[in-house]
Amino acid sequence: MKRRVDSPDAPAGPFLMSVEDVFSISGRGTVATGPVERGTIAVGDQVELVGLRETSSLARLTGIEMFQRSLGRATAGDDIGVLLGDLPKEQVERGMVLAMPGTIAATKAFAAELRLESSYSRMPESAGDSRLSIQIRAALIKGEVSFANDQQRLLPGESARVTVRLERPIAILPNLQVRVFDGSRTLAVGRALGS
Repeated sequence: MKRRVDSPDAPAGPFLMSVEDVFSISGRGTVATGPVERGTIAVGDQVELVGLRETSSLARLTGIEMFQRSLGRATAGDDIGVLLGDLPKEQVERGMVLAMPGTIAATKAFAAELRLESSYSRMPESAGDSRLSIQIRAALIKGEVSFANDQQRLLPGESARVTVRLERPIAILPNLQVRVFDGSRTLAVGRALGS
């Protein structure tokens, strides 16, 4: 794991870590890796796994590693691996977040501001299509996008406020990057405005 340069616009608040990879260590348990987006966490703290499922689950951190060294705590900007005790690997997925219990909820719908990529002639009046995939953090989720106002279409380079609806719930923070794919091509990029 590595130390990331602190961002001046990193959100303040209680601990939140994006899960980018999950694996098991024989005899030790499940490990989740990813960047700490905000806050501080310490060995022994309880965390909540939020997103991609209808209900969240709890786990106690029994270890934190960075640069292949054990740490007692980690803070915003650290890219770490955390040992989730005896939590089964099947309960942790790429795209979830680890958070202090009760501090963030997952949602299937949120507002966003998206800019149409220039490779497309226009965003159709109804962008809700089973081929659309929405990338948020490390998660890629099927969903649909609809205009939040009376706008009928979007031309390349133009931005619009939209509503994003997902098949699976995800933890959303304002200014979180959102990418919309139509098949393998990027349709639009932007940021979440909130749930």
